[in-house]
Parts: sequence; C-alpha cells; structure tokens
Amino acid sequence: MLITRTAALVDTCPLLTAEIWSANVEASQPRGHLPSLREAAFNAEAAQKRAVNMSQVFRTLGARGRSPVESQIERASTGALDYSRHNAIVDFLLYAEIWTGILIGFHDASTIGDEVRLGLASDANRSAYEHISKKDITLRSSEPVLLASHRIIGSLRHGPDYATRLTSETKKLWAVAFGSPGETDDELRSLASSICAAGVDFGIWTIASC
Repeated sequence: MLITRTAALVDTCPLLTAEIWSANVEASQPRGHLPSLREAAFNAEAAQKRAVNMSQVFRTLGARGRSPVESQIERASTGALDYSRHNAIVDFLLYAEIWTGILIGFHDASTIGDEVRLGLASDANRSAYEHISKKDITLRSSEPVLLASHRIIGSLRHGPDYATRLTSETKKLWAVAFGSPGETDDELRSLASSICAAGVDFGIWTIASC
C-alpha cells in the first residue's frame, strides 16, 4: 500500500513516494540460490534510470556522491559485487535493489507499530536519530525521513535506524520501497508487488499484506 505522506513532505518533495508492505519471516527457509548480482544487473536499463533519478534527489539534499543503488548496479554489472551469504534477507534486499533500481528498507515491525509515515525531519519530535551503525545523525529539517508516529526510524539519504533493525528474533517486518521521481503510484505499486512475490518464491518470507 502507498505510505501516508505528511503535508510538509508533499509541499517540499511532491514527487517522492513510497510503498510499504508487511511480511512474516518466522518460518523463512530460502529455497535455492538467488540469481547472481551480475545477472540481475545485466538487463537493468530501467533500474539504472530509477537509481540515477534518486541520485539527483540525493544531490539536492547535499550528498556528494550517488544513491547507493546506482553504485551497486554499476559494481554488480562488472562482477565486483557479490552476496554476503550470511543472511538470506539481507542478500535478497541487495538483489531486489539491483533488480528494480529503487531504495528498499526493512524494519522490525514489533518495534514500530502500525503508524508509519513518510515525512520530513521537521515532522519528528527531534531531528536526530541513532543510525543502524549506532552513530547519532542529526538531519536538516528538510530531509525526507521515515517516521513511526513522530520518531525517525530511517532517513532517505542515510538509511535505517538501530532500534528497528532486523535481528534473529524478528518475526515480522515492514518493508518500504522508495519510488524514484517520475515513478507513478501504479508503477511503484507494481514493483513492490513483484518484490513481494519474489520474496515468497525464494522462501525469504511469507506475505502478510502487500
């Protein structure tokens, strides 16, 4: 489903949208191997375009480099990027980002609740959050963020927070796919549905709602 956006985000970044879905991971039993990342990037013209569009958003936010997905596609296409093979969910996340060209975030649903919104740091009760690396990051008020109520649980530019990270105890996750500018709601919804289905096919999760 399309994630709710705050008024401040709509006014500042009207083209930025995200699709959110939930999945059960308790009985996750990967079946077979994911396609190679080089294979995933081989016919990634549309994915590359989405990644480049998101890189332009990153630059407007003050980033010096590109969106991580654009770099991942480039490295995968040359065979310079491979799976960690230590965590099936993390490997699937990498595969899905390269295959689609969109940023995707996973969060432990038990730490969030049902009220998740896409907004700006100015919508939060504080503009700083603990990154998944455990570093404290202070954001500019105009930066797009993922919110659980009024708490920042992820930044478009910097990534997810520590508190909602997936662990070995995670039973259910919220997955968020950030659409690149120019992606219609229907196109983003179709991409998210494809990722949902692929996760089931590979035994990464069972879908609760998409």
